[in-house]
Amino acid sequence: MATPPGYRVACALCGVLLLVGATPVSARQTAARTLGGMVVDAATGSPLAQVTLRVESHGRGATSSADGRFRIEGIPEGAVLLRAARIGYEDAVVLVPEGPADALLLRLVPRPIQIEGFEVEPVTHTALEGIVRDAVSGAGVPRPALSIEGRRIGRSNGDGTFHIERLAVGRHLLLVEGLGYESLYVPLHLTGSAEPLLLALDPDPLLMEGIAVVTERLQNRRRAYAWGPVRTWTEEQLHESPAADVVHLLQMKYSLYIVPCSGGGGDCFPGRGASTFSPTVILDEMALPCGLSTLRSYDLRELHLLEVFDRGRQIRVYTRAYMTKTGRRPGALIPADYPPISSGC
Repeated sequence: MATPPGYRVACALCGVLLLVGATPVSARQTAARTLGGMVVDAATGSPLAQVTLRVESHGRGATSSADGRFRIEGIPEGAVLLRAARIGYEDAVVLVPEGPADALLLRLVPRPIQIEGFEVEPVTHTALEGIVRDAVSGAGVPRPALSIEGRRIGRSNGDGTFHIERLAVGRHLLLVEGLGYESLYVPLHLTGSAEPLLLALDPDPLLMEGIAVVTERLQNRRRAYAWGPVRTWTEEQLHESPAADVVHLLQMKYSLYIVPCSGGGGDCFPGRGASTFSPTVILDEMALPCGLSTLRSYDLRELHLLEVFDRGRQIRVYTRAYMTKTGRRPGALIPADYPPISSGC
């Protein structure tokens, strides 16, 4: 009996189908892998949250967490394109080669964008606030210095609280220094919003005792001065003063103004008649030539004490660094009747 036309073809096709159907199940399965890693700001290195990540041509994706990490499972083996996108940043598309890919690092470049007339910019700066307390008593520590990477960023208030604006987001090392306390280093990770910090400084009893000794010696010297009135400004008064520097403060208090010295060379205050006088300026118990010019370079917030003898004829300034140094090893003070020195400018 003749084979009907097309039968051999059908059987051949059936053979092919049977052959394909006979392929082992393990060969039909596609191996899968997991993509993971972190997304950071290319400018600051800070982790980025809420970044949309999607594997091109596969439809799978994820969103980065608060610490910038992400994980996408079920990705077929082989090279794939991974896209990362977030408002305020350039999209990033990276080629992920085949093989392990669970430690990817994606860097997004900030890019301001316009949305209906409003400019949206990525967060690059934030504020830092908190309080500095005594680790033993719990009381606020007045005016400790706050620094990041060697740069002074401010001081706390008299009650220990602080609020500092415009700090770059990212990882920093904060240094807290209080007079009479051990220095404190605090690792920071600043993001767009930060919780208030509670910082505790350990008191240094020996240093505090030494500072008290130096403070008493300064008071006794002022009491012993008999050549004219003595005016002092404490650290708190210096911090609250609207003056820009010590010279400006003296001008405001005594209505003084700077004039050229009558003998030439340097700045002076006006005296009686046409005379002028160049005040003796002593910084941390060291006499300074060209004292008035030098004092202009000192920020009032960096000073611990200002003493003015006889309406500006003698000016003594003390920094926190000096009080700490002499507090550890108190020494003799220069007498208040120290003879005037020439400006020497």
